[in-house]
Amino acid sequence: MLLLIMTATVNAAGYIIGLWHERTMFDEFVHAFTTFAGMTALIWMATRDGRLLDGASALCVVASALLAGLILGLVWEGFEWVIGIIGNQRDTVVDLAMDCLGAVTASVLFTVFQARHSPVRE
Repeated sequence: MLLLIMTATVNAAGYIIGLWHERTMFDEFVHAFTTFAGMTALIWMATRDGRLLDGASALCVVASALLAGLILGLVWEGFEWVIGIIGNQRDTVVDLAMDCLGAVTASVLFTVFQARHSPVRE
């Protein structure tokens, strides 16, 4: 929950202060961080009762998160296009790459955490 609140705060700050169109890495950071937070929440919800990803390999979790992050990024870029705030083609490709980076980071951290905190099976 804290990650989602932080994400909303960072995004709101970008609109309030006007950082979206500055020549900084803010847009790239926000894409990666927002997808990271969203994928962390989705992975947690998918695994908290142990049904969806129970026994899934680390590669399966990472690939699933990468696909979900890419889909979320494409939906967001479509939204930006509809409301007319999308940048150029380079901006879109970099945004999607950052979305994928955030999703993969969340899934890798999850698999490392799960491996360290799961009971040893005999």
